[in-house]
Amino acid sequence: MADIQSEESAWIARTPGMPDAARTWLGGLDDRLAAADRRADVILGTPVLSPAAIVRLGRLVADTAPRLGPALLSRDGDAIIAALSQLAIRGGPTYVKLGQLIATTRGLVPDAVTDAFAGCRDAVPPASSAAIASTLRRSGVLDALRSWDRQPIASASVAQVHAAVLNDGTEVVIKVRRPGIVGLVASDAAYLLPALQFAESREERLRVANLSGTVELMLRLFAQECDLVLEATSAVQLALAFEKAG
Repeated sequence: MADIQSEESAWIARTPGMPDAARTWLGGLDDRLAAADRRADVILGTPVLSPAAIVRLGRLVADTAPRLGPALLSRDGDAIIAALSQLAIRGGPTYVKLGQLIATTRGLVPDAVTDAFAGCRDAVPPASSAAIASTLRRSGVLDALRSWDRQPIASASVAQVHAAVLNDGTEVVIKVRRPGIVGLVASDAAYLLPALQFAESREERLRVANLSGTVELMLRLFAQECDLVLEATSAVQLALAFEKAG
């Protein structure tokens, strides 16, 4: 049905390069969703005591303890929130996603908390330009570019956006997935989910809140977000739905 809609879409027809791309994306949607499910299963199935998970947790503790430790000892609420928000912003995609979730809870938690985590939406430190260049080179995209701006326009948990110019002079925007994020998130899931499940087994309010279930759903959605073609397909589907609605 979506393929038929794309063939009849005036928006797709007048957008350069979009007819063939939309047809390919929509035709491969089921396969990409299945691949995302497999990716999620790999992330959620990472062993608790895997070396990568142990190293990852150790680094996070070492990076966070200098600020969080004194704040906890002094019971300084503002300092604790500040330390945790910095962990979220700088701790990698898993913690950025958690920070984004907290930032959307205005009205449920104090405004000071949501404000502290607001940076997780638009102030995430970008990956290095060398890492992005390597990704562009491996994907073959670099060969199609005359130039690209090393300073990203925006940077988020999964990807970052750069201005670029194609070889024919067309100005474009490219979205590049952060290198190594799937393995990083898998390492986080290996210790984070068991820790939440243990806490829920000891505390009724946490069990009712179902934090482990929320995080598992977040990780499954992350597995889909990792596929930027899948994201583009969703955008096409949304555009077709709006076009059909008039």
